[in-house]
Amino acid sequence: MTPITKMLAGCAVAALGLASPMAAHAETACADLVKTALPHAEVTKAVSEAVGDKQVCKVSVTSKPTKDSDIRLELWIPEGAAWNGKFVQVGNGGFAGVIPRSSFMGPVKAGYAVSGTDDGHQETVITKADWALGHPQKVIDFGWRALKETTDISRALIVAEKASKPTRSYFDGCSDGGREALMEAQRYPTDFDGIVAGAPANYMSELFGLSAVQQQALAKPGGYLGEAPRQLLQKSVLAQCAGGEAFSREPAAGHGEPGKLACKAGQAQGCLTAPQVASAKAIYDGRRDARGRVVFPGYSPGAEALNGSWNAWITGPTAELNSHAAGFQFSSNAFKYFGFQDPNFDFLKMDMGGQFTTAYGRMAPVIDAPNPNLTTFEKHGGKLIQYHGW
Repeated sequence: MTPITKMLAGCAVAALGLASPMAAHAETACADLVKTALPHAEVTKAVSEAVGDKQVCKVSVTSKPTKDSDIRLELWIPEGAAWNGKFVQVGNGGFAGVIPRSSFMGPVKAGYAVSGTDDGHQETVITKADWALGHPQKVIDFGWRALKETTDISRALIVAEKASKPTRSYFDGCSDGGREALMEAQRYPTDFDGIVAGAPANYMSELFGLSAVQQQALAKPGGYLGEAPRQLLQKSVLAQCAGGEAFSREPAAGHGEPGKLACKAGQAQGCLTAPQVASAKAIYDGRRDARGRVVFPGYSPGAEALNGSWNAWITGPTAELNSHAAGFQFSSNAFKYFGFQDPNFDFLKMDMGGQFTTAYGRMAPVIDAPNPNLTTFEKHGGKLIQYHGW
C-alpha cells in the first residue's frame, strides 16, 4: 500500500446498528438476477458466494445512462434470513476508478445489503483523471450520476431478489466518499434515511485551488520546505500551543507563525529563508483574494513534520519528489482534465484570478457539494452524521 492508499483506507466504514434478521421467505435465485430488466443497464454477473458465515449474492452491473458512460457497480445481498432488511451504499476515495469492495465486508457481515460504484471510469491510481480528457459525461458520472445510478439499480435488484424494499437505507463515505455523502443529501434528499459523511471533500474545486496556491509557493526558487524546515515549524507550533507535548490537545489554539522563524542577517541554520516563510504562510493561510482576504482556509498547524502529513499531501518527501505529493497530483490532474481539458496545462503557472475562476466555473457545479440547505432531507426524516479529524 502507498501512504496515500493507507490514509484513504483509514477512512473506514462507520459502525452501523444491527437489526433482527428478517424472517426467511421465498426469494429469487441469485443466478436468475441476470435476467432482471434495468433501464440502460445490464446485470453482467450474479453468483452466490460465502462471506464469513453468510451466503451472499454478488451482483455486477454495467450502466450506460449516456453514450459516453461506462458505470460499473456491485451489489452484495445476504441471502435468506441473513439479510437484516437494510441497505447501505458506500463511497469512494480520491478520483475513484475502482469499486470499493473492501468497504463491503463489514456491512455485509452485519447483515446489510451493500453496494458501491467505480464512479463511471476504470483507474487504479486514484489521483489520475486523464480518463476525463474528451469525456465530459464521465466527469458528470464521477460528480454525481454514478451515485444515483447505483442507488436506483441496487434498490431494483434488492426488490427483484427479495420481493420487498429495504426497511432503511444508508450512505456511508469518507474523503471523496464524504463529498458523495453530502452530494446525496443535497441532490437526492429522499434516497437515504441516514448518511455518514466523513472528512468530506465537498468543496473539491476549492481544495484544488488551495493546493495550487501552496504548490506555486513551494515551486518558487528557494521555496521548498524540506524535512528540517518542517521540523522547525512543528517544534515552534507545539512550543506555542502544546506546552512542549508531542501534540496539541487544542489544535485551534495554535497558530503557524513562520515569520518569527525568519533567518536573521548572517544566520544559515535553524531558521527559514524568505521564500520558505512565504511557502509556510501559503500552507497555513489558504487562498486569498486580490484584497488579501482568506477565501478558503489553509491547513491547521501542529503536524508539519509527521510522516503521512505534509510530506504525503503537500511537499512530498523531497524536493525532487514534490510532484508525488497527493495534493500536487490531485490538483494538477483536476486542472488539466476537469478545468481545461488540456493535458499540457501547468497549474504551477496558473493565474489564480481569471484562469482559476474559469476552471472553478466548469468544475464546481458538477463535482462540488456545498449547499447547506438540507430542509428536504430533514423533512424526509433523514439523519446526517458528519465527522472530521484534526
